[in-house]
Amino acid sequence: MKPLIQTVMLLILLANGGAVAAMWKDELSSPGDWSLAYMQGENKVGEGTVSVENGVLIAPIDFRNSDANRLSRRILLPRPRWITFKLRAPGVDLDALRFRIRLESPDAPFAFHPTRVRSEGDWTDFEVNVNKPESLVNVWRFYGQRRLSRLSLVIQKSNGAPTFNLHLAGLEFHYGNERVENYRPQLLDLKPAEPPLIVLCLNRGGEYYQVEEILQKCFPHAHVAVHLYRGQHLPLDDWPPNLSKASLVILVDVDTYVLSDEHLAQLADYVHSGGALLVFAGPSSVNASLDGRPLVSELLPVIPGISDKVRSESPISIAQGFLEEARRRGLATIPTELGYAGPMHEVQVKAESRVVAHDGEGRPVVVMGNFGKGKTALISCWPDASTDRGRGFFWSAGYPRIAALVIEAISGIKARETQPVLTTESPIKIQFPYQKRVFAPCGPIDFEVAGGCRDSKVEAFLYDKAHRQVWKGDGYGKVSGQLPDLADGEYVLIVKCGNLQTSETVVITPPLDRQTFYPIIARIPIQQAGHWFGPKTLRWMVDDVISHGVNTVAIPVGDAIANDPQGFASEFAAFLELCAQEKGLAIMYDYTHLPTFARQSRAPFDVRVAEASEKASELARPWTEMADLVPRLFAMKTIDEPTADYANLNLDSDKGAEYREKVGFDPPDAEREFALTGIDRLKHWLFVSEYARKQFALLYDEYHRQGKAWGLLHTFMEPGFGSEPPTKRFEDVCAWGSTADYLDFDIYPYWYPESQKRRFAKVHYGFAFHRCVAQFYGKPMGFYVELDDRNWPFQQNPKEATGELAYVAIGEGCHYLNTFIYGIVGAGSMARPERWEDGGKDLQAIAKTTPLILHTKREPAKVALYFPYRQWIMCGRYYPTFGLELFRRKFGECDVIHEEVALRSGFDPYEVVILLGTDIIPQEIEEKLLQFVRAGGILILDHSPSQSPEGRPLGRLKDLVNAPANLDVLYRTAVEENDHETIRSLESWAREILVSRGIKPAVHCSDDEFEASLLKTEGASVLVVVNHRDETAKCDVEVFTRDVGYVCDLATGKAFDFRRTEDSAVIQLELSSRQGIILGLYPEKPNDPVTQVKVEAGDIVVSLSEATGSPLPVFVDVFEPGGRKSIRHSRQILLRGKSETRSRLAVNEVCGDWRVRITVPALGFETNKYLRI
Repeated sequence: MKPLIQTVMLLILLANGGAVAAMWKDELSSPGDWSLAYMQGENKVGEGTVSVENGVLIAPIDFRNSDANRLSRRILLPRPRWITFKLRAPGVDLDALRFRIRLESPDAPFAFHPTRVRSEGDWTDFEVNVNKPESLVNVWRFYGQRRLSRLSLVIQKSNGAPTFNLHLAGLEFHYGNERVENYRPQLLDLKPAEPPLIVLCLNRGGEYYQVEEILQKCFPHAHVAVHLYRGQHLPLDDWPPNLSKASLVILVDVDTYVLSDEHLAQLADYVHSGGALLVFAGPSSVNASLDGRPLVSELLPVIPGISDKVRSESPISIAQGFLEEARRRGLATIPTELGYAGPMHEVQVKAESRVVAHDGEGRPVVVMGNFGKGKTALISCWPDASTDRGRGFFWSAGYPRIAALVIEAISGIKARETQPVLTTESPIKIQFPYQKRVFAPCGPIDFEVAGGCRDSKVEAFLYDKAHRQVWKGDGYGKVSGQLPDLADGEYVLIVKCGNLQTSETVVITPPLDRQTFYPIIARIPIQQAGHWFGPKTLRWMVDDVISHGVNTVAIPVGDAIANDPQGFASEFAAFLELCAQEKGLAIMYDYTHLPTFARQSRAPFDVRVAEASEKASELARPWTEMADLVPRLFAMKTIDEPTADYANLNLDSDKGAEYREKVGFDPPDAEREFALTGIDRLKHWLFVSEYARKQFALLYDEYHRQGKAWGLLHTFMEPGFGSEPPTKRFEDVCAWGSTADYLDFDIYPYWYPESQKRRFAKVHYGFAFHRCVAQFYGKPMGFYVELDDRNWPFQQNPKEATGELAYVAIGEGCHYLNTFIYGIVGAGSMARPERWEDGGKDLQAIAKTTPLILHTKREPAKVALYFPYRQWIMCGRYYPTFGLELFRRKFGECDVIHEEVALRSGFDPYEVVILLGTDIIPQEIEEKLLQFVRAGGILILDHSPSQSPEGRPLGRLKDLVNAPANLDVLYRTAVEENDHETIRSLESWAREILVSRGIKPAVHCSDDEFEASLLKTEGASVLVVVNHRDETAKCDVEVFTRDVGYVCDLATGKAFDFRRTEDSAVIQLELSSRQGIILGLYPEKPNDPVTQVKVEAGDIVVSLSEATGSPLPVFVDVFEPGGRKSIRHSRQILLRGKSETRSRLAVNEVCGDWRVRITVPALGFETNKYLRI
């Protein structure tokens, strides 16, 4: 029997030019292909033996000791569009069973609900639509995989018999599409445009294919229409409505999966009618394509293979047949210097196609063929800059010419003769530490000279953009020196060694002032979807994020960079840093995974030993060295979403003695850890948590001792807020929050919704929890704003979602924003264009308010929900998001107070404390709650705590129970089941129990689908309002303060009317769908500032004066004579009455007329001043 993958490929692909039905059928001839497991939860508790009779698989189902049976088959098949099969169970009604199909790829499993199609006799036919998964969590981890590794039929225990035989037959995988399965291309009347039109469908990460450059140099007379391929989950950017005027269509690593059936048919019609198609293979296309439509294979001059890629380093040769044809046609000289292929797809050349070039093993590299009247070509390899730069096919002298010849041969567009560009590399090379080429004024500069000058005298000269020498250094093999106080911008560093010379571009930029900076962060990768991003792409990405309101670039810096300072990844990360810092952006090191802590990994040393700090510093030394070389580094992330478990413990110093003393038994393995309960589980996880805290603290304490200019950052996630039981892993947000300078978290209400009806319930809960910890430690709080459309098109989230979440985060008190992820190509890792544009407008508007936001604080709410930390550890999930949402929604605000915070600081300043479903609390907390009530505080209980963690009985709060039992579940159930009567009753009760006692929030919205938050600073308040409706709506926002005399949009200066009540101001707002707004609330209307700009004693002095003393965000942008913005002299400040900023002129400033633009967005004020330097 042939391997399954060969069978299915033979069925899918061509049979002498004609497509056949794309389907694979399991003949069910060998029971050895299948296995049957009896499951209890995720644990296998037994196995069954399957048999086969006459093409029917028989599985003995047994529920006596299991709750599910898993019937599985290992496979190696492309993902189908749908699956069909038949089932019967003699003596058992199939309606009594619940089952699902589970498909596994190498990266992720996904489940699907079968649909009953028909019944014939005792057999029932089922169908599974593989485009409709049961879950929409990270869909592209499954759909981005081309092949499956396992199929399982999971039968769940229901009302049927405990044992019976299940019969399976007719299992088929279907790959075709009825609309194009038997499509026969139509002849069109093509009318090629003049000048020639080339439709270029370009992979956004495909810079190193150099297709645009080749077209520009070899076909300058042609018009090139570029359409971007962004990934397998998004449609091709603006596919042309018709191709009849095109002379050529080029697909550069484009998975045709993104083409609709209509567009694929249109492409086939075009080529069939005499058009030309050139396909460049890559990590997303040809063999790696997700497209199973036979029409795709018909178009290509080859039959795709199944392997993702092979690697070829044998020289490429021109096929003899093509050489002879070229001579007959009078084509220009054929290039012979073609390098080697590098990564490539193994394909089978169709009988009627011809090979243009092949590698040393005879594998086709360039192939041309026919489709109808048209011509097609394929280049089967692709550029890998990390290994092949300067040597591979795409860097060879002959590549541009061979590409031009192929284009000319299939399209008839005459190529211009071009001479290869000859480049020579200097035998010496400047090697900067970690390839960092950005320096601070007055800072150190150090580098080595590699090549023939390691021990020879070298001289270095630094020239500015006016070609003035501004620094000189020398040394033997390496140079160290101190830079003068230079202006920011690009410089050229020239190094001479005897008769040898080389140069590098470097950048001077002022260090980041973290005290006055509000980071809005986007992560930019240096590679994605199998492609390394080249210099042009990285510069474009930096400019793109700047134009969308981003001021900080997060760069993933992992082991590949830290352990190979002169490697390719280090080079590209350093170049990205250069591009960003040159434009004044800050840098964050993301996904650093500092080696002192790793999830599910044993600590590299026992953190309790005396020399632990030195050991940690040495392990982290590469990251520390890198960080110190980045002038505008904001922070370095310790690890993304840290969790700890038994595996983290390194107890070598005492062989576990301290653990046994504190916990009471030997350190457990994974199985015993999972089985721990009650007080044993509590003691274990408290020990693990404290051990992990010490791991984090080693570097935090050391870096603070050294006075580092950058900070450490922790990113937490939902499990640390109680969303999952601490059985297999533990995230202790409160305990670990003390060991970083910045604390942020991620909760994604659109990607991973807890509820479609109270989508933001878990977001509000997460913010309340995280804010409690951040304010307790006095740390800035941040948040990951959803940006990408990772589950598109299966989950179609609104384009306004990014801005909606950003405004919520501002209102919740964030002092920096992170976004996840900014990408330009790759399945499931980027935003669709309209969402990116919409979110960018909101981030730009938010950026205009941040000098004021940075100086505000969200005041504690009047009401706080108690988080029973020890109960969560002992008993499992504690996540009353709906309980908190009930009070926040109807009252207007609700915080969380963590048990550890309450133990250390009590319940001040809260007037109301809520305990929901809380049964276990420390005795000390019971006493503090009683003291709170005696002092006039209000306690809301839906259950009386009955015991302490140690098991001592409690009962002093039982007479204070005053809320409906199990309130969180009660409200959650009513909302999800549309029990409007219960919803109204509970919401009315929640508001009345507080308002009737005279408790008032800081702000309240008349529309429950709006939310409003109040941030405070001296002299003003900031009101953030968000409309969560999917339509434009009006809302009265009541702010309970008497200090409102003027209201304006801080981003635009638009003034808003309001009406006063005895103790509040009511503002009526109309906001569009999912839109937010940031309003300034001032005691009186601020005046336009009086501004003065001058040069004094070598400084640029900007003086501002505003009569009311109102805090106003002001932007001072200073432009050199050529129009370039000076990073050194530009400022964002918060004006309070009077301000004078001074920035020292550099020793080499550009002379001429400078412009100083002063903007106050809150007043709609802008003025330009000029000075001569």
